[in-house]
Amino acid sequence: MLTEIDVSQLADAFPMSMRTNAVEAGKVVHGLLDPRQWAKQVSLLVGGEKILVPRRLRYSEAQSASSNDGRIAQMAACLQTQSSNGFDRQRALRSLLPAVQPWSAPFVVTLIGEYVVEIIEDIAGATTPSNVDAMISFISENCDYWELTKQRVASYWNAYYRHKYTKLNYPGFQLVRTLETSLRARAA
Repeated sequence: MLTEIDVSQLADAFPMSMRTNAVEAGKVVHGLLDPRQWAKQVSLLVGGEKILVPRRLRYSEAQSASSNDGRIAQMAACLQTQSSNGFDRQRALRSLLPAVQPWSAPFVVTLIGEYVVEIIEDIAGATTPSNVDAMISFISENCDYWELTKQRVASYWNAYYRHKYTKLNYPGFQLVRTLETSLRARAA
């Protein structure tokens, strides 16, 4: 159902300890959104705290959110990874990949389970130890969501990419194997 989304709902995508910055990032993004949205949110955990990540935000036009504050700009980029436009998602993701933070990891991991292989390749290419650590910390708190993400990887491979990639060389499966290996190593 189409409805309005407000700044507070956008800020709910981040831990409460970041509320001031989250509200500012929400204001930046809110100004770029179409007035009416499909207001679906996904409930996840970050550091034991519940967050509500909006899904498929519709922007008025393709543009990057700008802010003078680096953290606010990064938080706005997190929200832009949920754009209905794949190019916008990829552009926003690329600004997050140099240093994935615990609070940005949900937005990165979500994109692993999507159908745009170029986005998955970007994530796979940015699997530095610190990025992987942030992602597996998120994954370990959100096991059910990770299982759903892995199912999406398999489903999109089957629907769109099985003619081009085997299960061994599909970037989504490679990324899942990398993260699963790190999860097992952390548990050991």
